[in-house]
Amino acid sequence: MAKDRVIDGAGIAAKIMSLLPEADQSRLLSSIKEQAPQVAATLALKIYDFNRIAKVQDSKLQNFLHDVPHRDIAISLKTAEEPVRSKIIRNVSGTKLEMVQDDYASLPAMRVTDVEAAQQRILKRLEELYPEEVYEQPERTPLKPRRA
Repeated sequence: MAKDRVIDGAGIAAKIMSLLPEADQSRLLSSIKEQAPQVAATLALKIYDFNRIAKVQDSKLQNFLHDVPHRDIAISLKTAEEPVRSKIIRNVSGTKLEMVQDDYASLPAMRVTDVEAAQQRILKRLEELYPEEVYEQPERTPLKPRRA
């Protein structure tokens, strides 16, 4: 007899949704949220990778980071990849940056789940504040007409 397989439906849906443009992801997630808030929350956790921060427009990120607790920023930097870490540090104001650096230096060893929780709080707040497109769009090259 075949064993029952556990299928991660939310994981599969998240992988499919992650292939969509950011704006379409947000619209689809908002639509799901209206019908099934818990499903939308589960999908958001699976879709939104902290590396997305590297794609946020600098002006939006500066405004956003102003209101993020410095401890969450410091914790989130623990496992952040270099492009994300650089982007955040570049966009935090001087005084707050000093607090983030002090917190980061004094943080004890942490569980990865605690770091991921801080990252998800930041991403969730970013999505709440800026449900519209805040991500940099790749430059599109205009199509050239075909020659007959």
